Amino acid sequence: MSFPDLDLVLRSLCGNILDRSAIRTLAVVKHVASTFELPIDVACSLVAPMNTLGIGDSEAPADLFNRTFNGRFAEIDGTVILAPAFVPPAYRQYRRLTCAGDVLAPRNKEYRQRVARALGLSETGLGEIVQRFRQKYRALRGTAPSTRTSSACRSCRCCTASAGWPAPLSSPRPTSSECSTR
Repeated sequence: MSFPDLDLVLRSLCGNILDRSAIRTLAVVKHVASTFELPIDVACSLVAPMNTLGIGDSEAPADLFNRTFNGRFAEIDGTVILAPAFVPPAYRQYRRLTCAGDVLAPRNKEYRQRVARALGLSETGLGEIVQRFRQKYRALRGTAPSTRTSSACRSCRCCTASAGWPAPLSSPRPTSSECSTR
């Protein structure tokens, strides 16, 4: 495993701690990646937030988020979806696509279409997935987290519990006393 891949796994799944638990996590990620012939960053994204770090040496960003949602779509459409605040030089001339509130709202149609195309789905298919996730959360928690607004950091146990988001997979995570949003 390369150092950038090791860094990604430790950062996204192990709380930046290399211990016995992290070694097991590394083995699982490596197994999933080799079994399904996936890059490490894609294997990690199955259980952790998608990587948005790593511009690379070429003009186009090399991180998984940009490879998935921008890349050729940005060149064709002249639009870009930004995950971090940083705008890569290759995307500075493009119009930004944003999503405010409900992804299924009419005002977010262009954004929704881009996400659907990037994921190889129809717009209807993406809508069905969103609706099914909402139904599942309503059944489990009483309301759907995708319809809430929260300033929670979504990384510590106190924020994920209070916002209704699933608990973080990696540990250790900050406690409420260490949380940057409290």
